[in-house]
Amino acid sequence: MEQFNSTENQEIKRNFVYREVHANVTLMVEDILSRCYNQKDPLFDYDDIINFYYYEDLNQEQYTDDSRTIQLNNWRDELDRIPDDTGEEAAEFQQDLESKIESLESSESIPSEIYEWWIVSDFLADQLEAAGECLLTCGYTQIWGRKSTGQAIYLDPVISEICYILKLLSGQPNQRLG
Repeated sequence: MEQFNSTENQEIKRNFVYREVHANVTLMVEDILSRCYNQKDPLFDYDDIINFYYYEDLNQEQYTDDSRTIQLNNWRDELDRIPDDTGEEAAEFQQDLESKIESLESSESIPSEIYEWWIVSDFLADQLEAAGECLLTCGYTQIWGRKSTGQAIYLDPVISEICYILKLLSGQPNQRLG
């Protein structure tokens, strides 16, 4: 949304990122990941990355493992609510739902493209995971796999979304905390 990037909101998000994002560790993480399959007991590997794989449906909507399961269950519930003696319009809706379910069930996992790795606070890691972002835990350290690059982190749509959800933006109840 346009209002997310007003001058005032950019300052709020800049302060939020300054407080919650700690260090760029891209080279270190990429080096460890590049060697993980050649080691007997690697520090971590691609399978340790939360939300790394996603699935696409017919409309190119992307789902993580959890959101895919939720979406499939929602569609199945909708399908169960359609009465057996339905008209032509309901039959088309039922057919559409069945196609969506089949498509998403048969879709193969796709690995995310991660451009940067950042150490983040536990608080932000929880918010990023809820938003479907890639995360890696290394000991007690939370590392965010950023799927964009080339702009300030506070301009990322996911940061805007998190600040909005937390009600930190201009005119929202928790603005002073931003």
